[in-house]
Amino acid sequence: MKEIKVYLKPVTLLSIGSGVEEAVGSDIVQIRTRTERGLVPYIPGSSVKGALRSAVSRVARNYGFESCGETLPEYVKARHVEMLKEGKECDVCYVFGQPGPSVSNMGKAVFSPFYPDGEVTVTSITRVRLEDSSLRAHEGALYTAECIVPGQTFSGSIRIIARRNGDVRKTLQLLLLSLASLRTDRIGRSGITDVRIELADDLKALLDSKWRSLASDLEGWFWVDM
Repeated sequence: MKEIKVYLKPVTLLSIGSGVEEAVGSDIVQIRTRTERGLVPYIPGSSVKGALRSAVSRVARNYGFESCGETLPEYVKARHVEMLKEGKECDVCYVFGQPGPSVSNMGKAVFSPFYPDGEVTVTSITRVRLEDSSLRAHEGALYTAECIVPGQTFSGSIRIIARRNGDVRKTLQLLLLSLASLRTDRIGRSGITDVRIELADDLKALLDSKWRSLASDLEGWFWVDM
């Protein structure tokens, strides 16, 4: 089983909230987990997976991969039926999985939680609620949200559970593309997050020069001022 070590560093305020008001009085409370250091903010693997999936879905076709472009279960299934008629299979769902309890629906990438590498500073901000349909502000409708302050590092991993070299290679390529795309995309409640990876030599050996260059770029931070 192959593994990519991944580091995330918020560039803007990052809010991945539970939506449960606590003693701090915020409407959206930053999700936390209990560790040996006590209750600390963290980034769930499911949040990272969802953000990467969304990011890569928008660019996959530009790099020779197939994508159904859907996230809602009923639309994913319908689009996959259409793609099969066209003689195509969704590479994004192959890597990230698709709705349904079947083992065959599991993706080839498994995400760990992302825990902070040190102390985390959290602040609360006040925002205006927007109407979903018009994106206009609700008059007098304010809410508060806990956010992680930029510049703090979280670390986790992505395991590749594909076995054949060709499958590992395709999974790795899409993961690298998604990680690079996330640097200018969104995670949580519209937060921008920098990405850095550590990639073992046996995984690099599966890549041609183009993809090895992307892997090398991902081994350093993109937002250098952070």
